Amino acid sequence: MKAAGFIPQAVQPQNRVQSVSGICKDKAVKKKNWKKMKEDTFLREAVVARSKCLRAIRDYFYRETFIEVETPAIVNYQCADPHIETPSVSIRDFAGKRHRLFLHASPEHSMKKLLVAGFEKIFQIAKVFRDREVSDTHNPEFTLLEWYRVGADYSALTRDARALVLSAADAVLGKTEINYQGKTCDLSGEWKTLTLAEAFRIYAGENLFSESADWEDWFFKTLAVEVEPNLGIGNPVFLIDYPRRLGTMARPKKDDPQILERVELYICGVELANGYSELTDPIEQRRRFEEAACRQGKRRKKVDTDLIRALEAGMPDCAGMAFGLDRLLMLLLDAPSINRVLPFNFASMTG
Repeated sequence: MKAAGFIPQAVQPQNRVQSVSGICKDKAVKKKNWKKMKEDTFLREAVVARSKCLRAIRDYFYRETFIEVETPAIVNYQCADPHIETPSVSIRDFAGKRHRLFLHASPEHSMKKLLVAGFEKIFQIAKVFRDREVSDTHNPEFTLLEWYRVGADYSALTRDARALVLSAADAVLGKTEINYQGKTCDLSGEWKTLTLAEAFRIYAGENLFSESADWEDWFFKTLAVEVEPNLGIGNPVFLIDYPRRLGTMARPKKDDPQILERVELYICGVELANGYSELTDPIEQRRRFEEAACRQGKRRKKVDTDLIRALEAGMPDCAGMAFGLDRLLMLLLDAPSINRVLPFNFASMTG
């Protein structure tokens, strides 16, 4: 599952909700809440900027002859990634029988089924949902751009991502330099590429492949505190080639099966996108789903068996990327919190 921007809650260096106006318990409070949004000049600018950004993104994909698709937000499986918790919903049919379903964390599974059905270049701008993700850069409901190219690998995704960011910056800012919270990044310059192992060695002085019983806790803490804040300063950075344990649905490199063809994009210390060459082997995919379930222990998730059957029917070689549009707006508008670019956010609903 493409978990763009994911760091487990327990290790987030800034895991807090930005309080807005409290829970709306009466009409006076409700009026104050919408009135505040009406008078908030920055938030109004964010709404306009989002419109410009969405248009620039769609224009790019239409020029590239992609097809825009829509897939269900309510699905009958949970995200296979052990680090992502999928919100559940209870739906009753006409007979009154309750069905436990889930809000998708990504349109990935459904879009891959469209690839199996014969579509070759598709994109989607979707609302997605993830439980226990509330911080300056996380909102439980957020807007995710996701796209797939048949016959491509993860290197093609970097070219798309670069073009998309440049198009959005031009549409919103009219320039190619981003100034974000005291950090700058020149989009017109070199877009650098680092392997994850190189980044850990350069910025943390650590060996990515060191062994320990709590490796994942160590990894995410080191990534969040020592590595990520240094990425994409001055120039955007693509972080590539992740250990096998850090990608449930990514394809391994041919010359080193312990490394996955996975890429993430960073600008001004913020992760914007996560993509990979897709795993197409149904046997290996089923094994990875089972492996992830074992790591979850008693909290085993409901797996998308229909995706396995789709892979058995034959999914072509392809690559896909998930891109966080709310975070892109944060960068373009120099917003310190994701709440500043979301008129209706988790904090405003819960106080």
